[in-house]
Amino acid sequence: MRITNKVIFSAESLGASVNSAPIKLDSLYLVAVAAVWTGGTAAGTLKIQFSEDDPSFGDGDDITGWHDAIANGCVVPATAVTVAGAGSQLWEIGGNGGVPHKWMRLVFTRTSGTGVLEAKFNAKGV
Repeated sequence: MRITNKVIFSAESLGASVNSAPIKLDSLYLVAVAAVWTGGTAAGTLKIQFSEDDPSFGDGDDITGWHDAIANGCVVPATAVTVAGAGSQLWEIGGNGGVPHKWMRLVFTRTSGTGVLEAKFNAKGV
């Protein structure tokens, strides 16, 4: 079994909206994303998005077809998480039958305030 760990965001400012780099999900069965935000005044939402695009380059930087996770899909929780001050969130992806998507990213949409975001990705697959 292959195990993949990576940092999605490290000391990322929440003074503006931000999208993570695309993460390739090929041959992964279970994924966890953990996010922690500090700073006390950040306000907005955090969510997971997926894409089925075939990018021109292997890193996925040219993907344009991003879609929000759906209710009763492979992500728990599927809805955007409210950021209001400091907090944390864990998403579990694939627990109900695997990860059927090619790419994912983490998206912070800012409403107001500032803060710092740390996020990590852990996956198991073949």
